[in-house]
Amino acid sequence: MIRYEPARYETVRHETIRQEQYEVWVQRDEKKWEMLCSFQDLGVASAIAKNRPRRTRLICITYEYGKMISQNLIEELGITLGNA
Repeated sequence: MIRYEPARYETVRHETIRQEQYEVWVQRDEKKWEMLCSFQDLGVASAIAKNRPRRTRLICITYEYGKMISQNLIEELGITLGNA
């Protein structure tokens, strides 16, 4: 069975044992964050995060056998909504 889920993992006969994904999160209001996009390539995710006008977080998510095992903040960019 072949499943396609953007930047998470791809299954072709066997699931990927360990996979990293880089997510770009943007702050929508004072307490609300929303995932904008996710990529397997850190360079692409970083470029997208750096070009956002508001507060943005770049997060590395590690999956093992399709389940999230860790979540690490790589970088927080931009200005806070209160200072915009």
